[in-house]
Amino acid sequence: MGQFIQWTGSQIMGSGLAQIWPGMPVNEPLFKGDKVVGVRLVDQGIEKSGKQTAAYLPGMDIYAGLTVVGDGPVGPVGEQLNRKLGMRKAIIFANGLSAMKAVVELPENTTLEPGLVIHTFGYPEPGIFGFLYVYPNRLASLGILFLQAG
Repeated sequence: MGQFIQWTGSQIMGSGLAQIWPGMPVNEPLFKGDKVVGVRLVDQGIEKSGKQTAAYLPGMDIYAGLTVVGDGPVGPVGEQLNRKLGMRKAIIFANGLSAMKAVVELPENTTLEPGLVIHTFGYPEPGIFGFLYVYPNRLASLGILFLQAG
C-alpha cells in the first residue's frame, strides 16, 4: 500500500494539478480577509534556544487556491484557524479513532466535479486516512482520520 500511495502521489505531482508536501512543518495559515490563501512554513536553521544559525532560512510562504493542512483542530495551525474563523472543534474520539472533518467551499474555477471521491489510506503514515467528497454547488467534505494505538 505504501508503494501504491507513493506512486499515486508522484502521478498527481507529475500532472501539475497539485503539490504534495509531506512532512513540511507549517507555522501558520495565510489569510486574505477571512479566506485561507496558503500557509507559511516554519523557519529553518534555528537552535533550541531560538538563536538563528548560519543555515537560517525564513519560513517560505506557499499560496494555493485550495489548501489542505492535516494538522487537526487541536494542533497549532488548527487552533489558529479556529481563533480566526470561529470553526468548531470537530474532533471525535471513539474506539481509538480521532477525526478532523470540515465542509469547505471550493474556488469558482475548480475543476473538481460533483461526485468525485478521493480516499487516502496509510499516507503519510500507516495510521492516517483521508477523504475528499465533492458535492454540487462547489461544496466539498474533507477530513483526516487518525487511528490511535491503545
